[in-house]
Amino acid sequence: MNLREQIINTTIDLFNEKGYKFRLDDIAEQLYISKKTIYTQFPDKETLFLEVIRYCGSEAAAMQRKILENKKESHAEKVRQLLMVWPEQYRRLNQQKLITLRVENPKIAKRLKEYYDEEWELIEDTLKEAMLRGEVIHVPGRLLRTMLEASLERSVAEAAQSEDEAMDENTRKDVVRILMNGIEIM
Repeated sequence: MNLREQIINTTIDLFNEKGYKFRLDDIAEQLYISKKTIYTQFPDKETLFLEVIRYCGSEAAAMQRKILENKKESHAEKVRQLLMVWPEQYRRLNQQKLITLRVENPKIAKRLKEYYDEEWELIEDTLKEAMLRGEVIHVPGRLLRTMLEASLERSVAEAAQSEDEAMDENTRKDVVRILMNGIEIM
């Protein structure tokens, strides 16, 4: 792992521990480097954290490309798989602190929204194709997005209140399963 990745990974760990209140000095101390060395990689804390978001997002983009390139799966199944994309690096981020950060830092909130919007465009395009092929019912993409995001944010909030570790992958799978299949047994 190169220095840049070490700094990013340490930032994720410190963010999970302290939220956005972590300091570059904390990173330097944990990596046994000077703060000046961090500045050779990132001009400031905000740029560093935006790089953390990009780093997590690049893993998601690779996962999405792999799903979309699979010619054997139906478009409905691709939608299901795209909704399940939750990369390991992103999973490492404390989701409750990330929600709080979106409220506290407009620049980071804007970049997170851009990231989610880019991710959602792929899902919505695939959803439209699945609807055209008659694989899923007609549903506005924005409604599906609202339902997914609201369900996941609520799960994160409940996990934080009950002092659970965090929302786990099974919760996400359950939410996606219910969104795709409903709850009625036929």
